[in-house]
Amino acid sequence: LSVRYYIRLIVKDQPRVLGDVATLFGNHEISLSATEMREIDGTIGEIVLLTHCCREADFQRARGALDESVGVLEVGATLRVEEEF
Repeated sequence: LSVRYYIRLIVKDQPRVLGDVATLFGNHEISLSATEMREIDGTIGEIVLLTHCCREADFQRARGALDESVGVLEVGATLRVEEEF
């Protein structure tokens, strides 16, 4: 199965976190279509990502790796984006 995914992360608001998250997805063969990071308070931020179509197995492996990522505090939401053409 190959679909796009939306994922919302709560992260430490510090240098390298966004880059580390993007690299983590790249290491699992997942390309990002859109990213946005905003500050929630002085120490916590939110990252919202939309992937290009990717294999579900690759996404699930990347999703599991996020739990081990030092900068990621919480995976807030993960949604499969199904498009009709």
